Amino acid sequence: MPGAALTRAFRMPLTLATAFAGSAVAIYTTVVALQLVGARISLGTMAGALAAMTAAAVISSRVTPAAVFGTGAAGSTSAGSGTSRGASPPPPQHDNFESPGRFLAWLVIYALFWIAVLWRAWHEPLAGPDIEFRWSFLAEQMLRQGTLDFYPPRNAGDFQQYFWAESIPPGAAALHAWAYACAGSANASVTVPGVALQLIALHELVWRSAAALGGRRAAMYAVLAAAACPLLTWSMLLGQETGLTALSAVGIAFALLGWREHRSAGWAALAGVFAALGAAAREYGLIFPVVALLSLVWVGADRRSWGAFAIFLGLALAWPLRTLALTGNPFYSLDFAGLFPANPRFIAWIEHDAAVLGAALRTRAGWQDFGRYVFFYAPAALVGAAILLVALMRGRRDAIWPAAVSLVLAGIWAASVRFTNGGLFYSLRVLSPAVALAALVAGVGVAMLSTRPTRGAASLALALALLALATFPATLALPQNPWRTAWVHWPAFAPQVPAGGRDATLAALLDHTTKDRRNALGLVLADAPGFQRRFQAAGVTVIPLWSPQVDWLFDPKLAPADAARQWRESGVSHIIASKWQTNIDFFNAYSRWSHPPFRLQLVGDTAEAAVFAVRLVE
Repeated sequence: MPGAALTRAFRMPLTLATAFAGSAVAIYTTVVALQLVGARISLGTMAGALAAMTAAAVISSRVTPAAVFGTGAAGSTSAGSGTSRGASPPPPQHDNFESPGRFLAWLVIYALFWIAVLWRAWHEPLAGPDIEFRWSFLAEQMLRQGTLDFYPPRNAGDFQQYFWAESIPPGAAALHAWAYACAGSANASVTVPGVALQLIALHELVWRSAAALGGRRAAMYAVLAAAACPLLTWSMLLGQETGLTALSAVGIAFALLGWREHRSAGWAALAGVFAALGAAAREYGLIFPVVALLSLVWVGADRRSWGAFAIFLGLALAWPLRTLALTGNPFYSLDFAGLFPANPRFIAWIEHDAAVLGAALRTRAGWQDFGRYVFFYAPAALVGAAILLVALMRGRRDAIWPAAVSLVLAGIWAASVRFTNGGLFYSLRVLSPAVALAALVAGVGVAMLSTRPTRGAASLALALALLALATFPATLALPQNPWRTAWVHWPAFAPQVPAGGRDATLAALLDHTTKDRRNALGLVLADAPGFQRRFQAAGVTVIPLWSPQVDWLFDPKLAPADAARQWRESGVSHIIASKWQTNIDFFNAYSRWSHPPFRLQLVGDTAEAAVFAVRLVE
C-alpha cells in the first residue's frame, strides 16, 4: 500500500515492482524516522507511520496538479513504446512470439523455475550464513529493544546487544523487522513472501526493460536468461542486501528508459526510489544514487526532474549522516587512511582476515575458481557480457551505460573479496546487480539476433531454454556443487542453516559452570558473532573482542595488576575461540591471553570451538 500510494503521488508507473520498491523504501524510512525522533520501534508505531505516509501520499496525489510531475508516468507501465522529443526512436518492437508453442514452452520452463525457487525458499528461508548475527539479528534486536540506539555499537553496553562494529544501513533488516512484527515472532519462514517478492519484482523489471528495448520477445528471453543464472537467484534468496542492490540497478535502468521516452519528473522520481533502495541496502549502496545522478546528468534531466529526484536522494543520505554524527565516520566499519575515527581493534581484526581472504584474487587458482563459478552458475550473464562487448566495439552508445555500471559493480565486488569471510564464492553475491544487468542484455541481444525466422534463430531460443533447464540443479543446490553433491544434501532438501536444537558449544559452557559452583558464569568473550544470538535465549551474554569491556586483554601497556583489576571489573568469565587458525593467530598476535597475569583453562571442546575459563596466575 505505501508503495502504490507513493507511485500515485509522484506520477510514477504503478507496477508490482515499483510498488514493492516504494514500500521497501517507505518501511526503511519509517524505521530511520522513528529512531531519529526517539519513538519506539514496534508494530504499532511502524504501522501508524506507514498508514500516515500512505494517507499523505494519497492526499498529495489528489491535490498536486499532474503537470508537476508530468503526465507520462502515472498509470503507464511502458518505458520505451514511443518516441519522445529529443530521444532517439526506440528499436523495432518484435512482439511476435512466432508461435503459441514457443510461448507455452517458455511458460512451462518459467513455472518450473518458480516451483524450484519457492520450494527452496520455504525449506531454507534466510539461507545466508550471516543471517543469524546480522540481517535477521538486527531486525530481532530493534524490535526487542524498541530502538536502534545500540547501532552502530560504540560502547560496552552496545556491544552486548550487537556484535559487529559496523553501520550497515538497516534496509534489509527493516523488511525482516516488519515481517516479524506483523507475525508476532521472529520465525524466518515469515520472511519468505518478502524475499520472493524481491525476485518477482526483479524479473518484472527485467521483462519491462527488455520489452522497452526489443519488444516482448526480448522480454521473454531476458527473464529466461535471469532464471538461467542460479548465482543471481541464490543471491536474492539469501535475504540480505544483494536482493535490494540487484533491484536497484535494474530499477534505475527501467526508470531511465522511461525518462528517455516520457521526459517527465515522475520517472526521475522513480530513479530516486530505486537509488534510495540501493543506498538502504549496504554502505557501498551509495553507488546507486551516484549512478542515478550521473545518468540524469547524461540524459539532460530538467529542473523539475531534479527536484523529484532530490527528495529520494535525501533519504539515501539520511543513514550515513546519522552514522557520521554518532561516530565521526559515515562508514563506521571502514578505515579511510585514518581520516575518520574507527574501532581500531575491529579494523585490526578485519585487516588480519583480509590478508588471507584477499589472496584469492592474487593467484591463478583464484581466478580459475572465479571463471568456473561464473561459467556454471551465471552462464547467461556471460552471454550478455559478450554481447555487450561486441556492441561496444561496434560503437553502440546504448551499450555504454550497462557496461560502465557493470564495471563499477565489478570493482566493488573485487574490493569486497578480502573482507568476505565466506570466501570467494560467497563474495560473488555482491555481483548480483551486474549479473541481472547482463541477463537483461543477453535477452535483448538474443532477440535481436533471432528476428529472422531462420533455423539459427530457433536454435538461439532453444539454447537459452536448455540453458535455463540445465541450471535448475544449481538453483536448488547452491552454495553446494550440484554435480558433486548428492541431491539429498542440497539446501533445498537438507537446509544448511540449523533449525534449532541445543548448541554444542553452549552445552559445553553450561555443563562446566553447573558442575562446580566456583565456576561462576559471567560475560563470555567470543571471536565469532553467531554465539551472541545462539546464547541469548539461555541468558548468556556474549561480547566481541573489540568491545572496550575487554581492553584488559588487548592493551599491552597495562601493568599486570591493572589488567587483573580491569578483568575483575569486566565480569568476563570465559573465552570462546573458534577452531580457525586465522583467529588463533590473531589472539596470539594481539592479546595477552597466554601471558601473565592470565592463564586459560580449557573447560570445553567441540567441533566448532574451544571454551576456556579465565584464571589469574597464582
